Amino acid sequence: MAEQQLLDFLAEKSGCAYLSELRDGTKNREISRILDKVDADKFSMKDWKDAIEYFTDAKLNIQDQKSAKVFLKKHFSGKYSK
Repeated sequence: MAEQQLLDFLAEKSGCAYLSELRDGTKNREISRILDKVDADKFSMKDWKDAIEYFTDAKLNIQDQKSAKVFLKKHFSGKYSK
């Protein structure tokens, strides 16, 4: 059985019925809390990059999972803007 991908994990943990609900902004605080508890190494670098692109429409050259997690945390706390 394949491991759960980061976006699916976030959708499940935040109570989203559909993946698209993650982007509507109402779940940002919940997603931030979930990310606080996630071990960055639990998900692949591809998963982190996919999540960053999904939420920000940006393709960034982030080198490791921990940096990707920090970036997403900043995004959901409002410290990042496009």
